[in-house]
Amino acid sequence: MNSANAGAKTILSTCAGLREGESLLIAADSDIDSVTREISNLAEEIGGQVTNLKIHGPVSREPPENIARSMLDNNITLFCVNEQRTLLWGHSDAKVAACKKGGRVLFLTQPLNSTPDPHELSIIRDRSNRLGDILEKAKEITLLTEGNSRLDMKLAGRKSLRLSSILSSPGNWGAVPDYAEAAVAPLETGSTGKLRVNGMIVSLGKVDYPVDLKFVSGKLVKIDGKRTASDFEKLLGNDPTARILCELGFGTNHLRRDLRGEFDDKKALGSVHIALGDNHTFGGENRSALHIDCLVVKPTVLIDGAALDLMSV
Repeated sequence: MNSANAGAKTILSTCAGLREGESLLIAADSDIDSVTREISNLAEEIGGQVTNLKIHGPVSREPPENIARSMLDNNITLFCVNEQRTLLWGHSDAKVAACKKGGRVLFLTQPLNSTPDPHELSIIRDRSNRLGDILEKAKEITLLTEGNSRLDMKLAGRKSLRLSSILSSPGNWGAVPDYAEAAVAPLETGSTGKLRVNGMIVSLGKVDYPVDLKFVSGKLVKIDGKRTASDFEKLLGNDPTARILCELGFGTNHLRRDLRGEFDDKKALGSVHIALGDNHTFGGENRSALHIDCLVVKPTVLIDGAALDLMSV
């Protein structure tokens, strides 16, 4: 495990690729603390031009207007925000606009001292790229989970996301210090069957008992799973756009070995997650106020009928 100082250096140099003269916006939903101070000081030592902005108010679907404007004016944006904001703003129009202009957008989701060495980050990035290639070539993916559950998803050649924490090129975005996955937006009407969620549901945490999700033509039509089922129903609400299966993702980080009930669980190699809700920013057509991930631990994965061993990709 690295020190916080070493972690901050890797995040700025390897992950963000900060160069002398570049501008860095640090947007945080808490007062300047040891983390943001460490990053700010090191960025200035590198020669970066640093702006710190505090985020006020309740959680919103998009970043506040002053933050969104500043994102367009900076080479790099680093969000140090809570899980809810990370989930929503990672799929925001403000992020898309900043990336289209050539900016890099990063979300800090783990302590600085958990940052891996650059060599490990490169291995994880390469795995994300390989899995991304597999997803783009696939026509259909099947997940077989506990309880004889089977979920079939049609992909139709949509582009994949290849997420890692090396985000040094114009237009890159993702989470640091070591988040990684390969993901795709399945056809919104192309997912049918049942998935047993035995890991966690983002915003609800670890599931105490498996939760069964039934889909017909891409729509979630039934949830079974004791108390978690009712909590999930409340989270989704009455908006039908929140009940569309919008994403399939494979974790690619071999360093993550435990399940903590948090956003970053999705990066664990061998895990698979689907999401409900918004996917319009990464190749899909569904717009929603929500994006809720559901994690499955070690399912059987079939790519066009052939088994895929996620641990050996």
